[in-house]
Amino acid sequence: MYYFETSDSLPARAAEAALQWLFPMATYCLCCGKYINGSRSYCICDHCIQRITWGNVEIDLAEEARALGRPSALDSARACMKYGLYERRLIFDLKYDGLTYVSRAIANIMHDRIITDPRAAEELSGIDFIVPIPMHKEKEKQRGFNQAAKMAGHLARRLHRRHLPDALIRQKQTAAQRSITGQERYANMEGAFMVNPAEAAEINGSKVLLIDDVYTSGATAHTCAAVLREAGAAEVHFLGMATGNDFADGFFGLEKLRINRYNI
Repeated sequence: MYYFETSDSLPARAAEAALQWLFPMATYCLCCGKYINGSRSYCICDHCIQRITWGNVEIDLAEEARALGRPSALDSARACMKYGLYERRLIFDLKYDGLTYVSRAIANIMHDRIITDPRAAEELSGIDFIVPIPMHKEKEKQRGFNQAAKMAGHLARRLHRRHLPDALIRQKQTAAQRSITGQERYANMEGAFMVNPAEAAEINGSKVLLIDDVYTSGATAHTCAAVLREAGAAEVHFLGMATGNDFADGFFGLEKLRINRYNI
């Protein structure tokens, strides 16, 4: 059996309502900016929600490892949707336009992705900590926040798990991953991360869920997972909002989308 204490209790609903009152985001569609009312799931209008490729997406880590010729450091890797035009808009609004409230909607999507998929709920039910992929301190200072940490914090609250935002440190500035190959991405990530010595005792023997916005080649997630395993983590899983990975499977249409009752 798998168990997740969900946020459907009265206190949790009150907390969600308070967040919406303090930081409202249900007035305009997060993808296109069209005016909406509070009944729209995840604050996305009907037009955009129909064009997002939703899915209980899993990365075939064994096939990926064979193709790359390197073992996987992850126990599982999942995403909520395919990476495309509308999905990218959500991510860009958060990362580059500074709309940090979008992280709440993404966390709600991630939450529903886990609890409505029996396989995910079973594998992740024993998670001890939720850990974001870190940014280098200079880049985070420039942006003002780490989008993965924002998502991870909201998700931890909804799943009633501990959030360790500083468990990993990005100790090296790396080149942008967009224009290089999969193997080059792994080389680019070499030596980029370390476990925070102050959190090492917590990590040892624990089951960790890594959070980021996108899983592309997997180089960043696998490198972080390897560092966590070296620190003694028993299991390391990954959840992202979207993926364009060649070994991803499980895309489906809107008919299987769970409607988020809070819409926030």
